[in-house]
Amino acid sequence: MAFGSDGAGAQNQTPLGWKDFETLLPDASTICRITPSGGLYKTFDDSTNCSGKLWIVRAKEFSCSTQSAIPASHLQYGDGEGNLIEVSAGGINIRPMNLSGVASTHALKIYQGDANNPIEVTNWTLATSLQNVPESLWGSPPSPFTQTPGQPTANVIGGKAIGYSVAAPRPEPGVSRGVISLSVLLEDEIIPAGQAPLSTAVAPSPDYVPAVNQESVGLIQKIMDSATHESRDSLFTVLSGASLFAGLNGSLSQLAAKAAHIYSDSPMLET
Repeated sequence: MAFGSDGAGAQNQTPLGWKDFETLLPDASTICRITPSGGLYKTFDDSTNCSGKLWIVRAKEFSCSTQSAIPASHLQYGDGEGNLIEVSAGGINIRPMNLSGVASTHALKIYQGDANNPIEVTNWTLATSLQNVPESLWGSPPSPFTQTPGQPTANVIGGKAIGYSVAAPRPEPGVSRGVISLSVLLEDEIIPAGQAPLSTAVAPSPDYVPAVNQESVGLIQKIMDSATHESRDSLFTVLSGASLFAGLNGSLSQLAAKAAHIYSDSPMLET
């Protein structure tokens, strides 16, 4: 059975083993890739995923692209023939194999849960991703065919489909209660109906009602005089000796000196 381009085995009939043949193939990790292009939040290692990574993405910003090392003649979403789009009329060329008009389908599935049932992508954006490809691989075979080019070139062929550019639909706001009138917000009805915890029939008590006193600042300064310090020191000695207070017995001289400036209004006194 012949394999490869015309006349490739004319001079050497020794069969290649798999390990030797495998080195001629593209790297498996580059044949087809999916790359996030927007909305990626973070990744986690995931051995069950073919890429080894699990993506955590933002729903309203997520986009990605698929890219194949082999240009496509058709793009397809899911399995339905109705989703097959021809992007290269007549197929693609494989120059080293002297082939023209080869069908190459790039298929994409986006699914949740069951890989056999792709999700509906009506609101998704699926655009053709184009790229330049080397003419030496994907150009039209020369006629007459030869493996040896007349001269080395780095020519490329532009605008070949290599996959999809994918963007998720932006989330839509949920169902709204609509406009709420201000009159509804002014009242908070108690259900079941109850009574206020305080009775309006109780007479207010005049005890412990503070009153304004213009001399209160002076009284604060007076409390901090030397005589009061002695009483304060005695109380501190008793409390600290009984292990009831472990704080400092700091000086109040600065507070006394600046009392008139510390209080913008005179503190009220209890009547």
